[in-house]
Amino acid sequence: MKQIYFFIFIIFIPFKLLSHQSDLHKYPENWEKGKSYVNKFRNEDMTINLDEIFKPTLYIPEHDCEKQLELPANQVDCAGAKKRKNIAYDHPEENPKKLIGGISDKIFSNCPISNQEKQSIFFSDKFDKIIAPQAWSNWRHSWPMSNKMQDYRYNKEKDNYASLIYIKDKLVEAANKNFLSKAPNCDYWKNQEIAKNDNYCLLGSGDHGEMEGWDSSVNEFLWGTLLMFLEVHITIIREDIYTEKEKILVHNWLEKKVWFVERGPGNGTLAKKTSYTPVEDPPNHHTISKILMFLLWGIADQNSEYFTAGVRGFESAYDVIRQDGSIITEHYPHSSKQKCIKDGPDIVGCGHGGFNSFDRGNLTSRFIVLIALVLENQGYDIKTNFPKIEKILEFTKLSVEDPLNKKFSKLWGKYSMNDYQKWNSLRYQSVDDSNPPMPQNNLGHLVLWDLAFEDNYSSVVPDYSNQKSVPEFGVLDGTCLDKKL
Repeated sequence: MKQIYFFIFIIFIPFKLLSHQSDLHKYPENWEKGKSYVNKFRNEDMTINLDEIFKPTLYIPEHDCEKQLELPANQVDCAGAKKRKNIAYDHPEENPKKLIGGISDKIFSNCPISNQEKQSIFFSDKFDKIIAPQAWSNWRHSWPMSNKMQDYRYNKEKDNYASLIYIKDKLVEAANKNFLSKAPNCDYWKNQEIAKNDNYCLLGSGDHGEMEGWDSSVNEFLWGTLLMFLEVHITIIREDIYTEKEKILVHNWLEKKVWFVERGPGNGTLAKKTSYTPVEDPPNHHTISKILMFLLWGIADQNSEYFTAGVRGFESAYDVIRQDGSIITEHYPHSSKQKCIKDGPDIVGCGHGGFNSFDRGNLTSRFIVLIALVLENQGYDIKTNFPKIEKILEFTKLSVEDPLNKKFSKLWGKYSMNDYQKWNSLRYQSVDDSNPPMPQNNLGHLVLWDLAFEDNYSSVVPDYSNQKSVPEFGVLDGTCLDKKL
């Protein structure tokens, strides 16, 4: 009688590893919550020391908005404050292919340095010790750095890297002095005399929540400082301008800033309606810029974890785009239109949608396009694989040409130009310094898209410097840029 032997191979995987992998895809329960924490956050100094923080778990909330894209805007309910699973670690793993951020290494500038902008980059003890909302002063570094980057792109064909070396020296100086290493909790600090005297923590709790958390601090820091630093850092690494010691110093300094930005769901905002639990809506103007940071750090650090989270975040944002290019989480009607028109955007529920659809929607649309340009530089073939991105450009172009078009009134209700102007909803279309657009919410993305794809959406961009800039990518005037043949 033959004996048959069966060999069974068992692979033992530590339970902790399996548990950890599973936990990465869950709603992150480790973030602080509860009314007692709200009271503590508002009444005590809980300033974060960035030298003492650790790498966080990244978070991109799961959503099913794509199932509602065809519904009338007033029937959509894909947002909603609730705990959501985490898709930041969903497979497949993504890896950056090139040391290129938002601007291709094939791009040069036809314009040298501009005398119209401040040319010196400086860090100071007064403004740069902390990370906190400081209104326009957050862009003190972005404008002169963009000017120097314009000069670098003008001179690099001549092997003249003086402007890039200048930027590098300033980043090394900032890292040596460990600037931007404290992050005050502005719900507490906004009422302190030192904050009032030094003009920081200018933005406090919004009406949407009892505790604003880190939302304004994170976004103002991303828009005005960190995204620009990462784009420049990638460029300096690619051009081999750092010494090894300088590269390690600046890289480690920036890494702590990147770690700080992940403050958990909703950037730590807590409200009674969510039982003081941090939650995050599908991609909108509060969280879209974090996705761009994930990608840029993934490139700078050659880090698949961050780059994968950035790609998953982009895919998530793509799924909130309707076929007409509108954004399901931004372009929708107010539940109380007449009250909002009468009392304005500061009333609870009036700051989003309705007459503010244009303003908030353009910010989100702009960042989705900027993210798409980064991925195009990494070989993702945006026009073929993500055709709705171009619909965003069509939607934006029409909003400039005809703000009263019926397409818009069907989405969020009929408003007059007086309504829009009263609440500054069309600021992103401004044509001069009488009401300049915020740098993070202008029309510069149309210029960069046309540069990448040779389209003509930027024909509606005013001939005005603040409309042609993309400071996140170190672009002072996008119309100066051209491709190397």
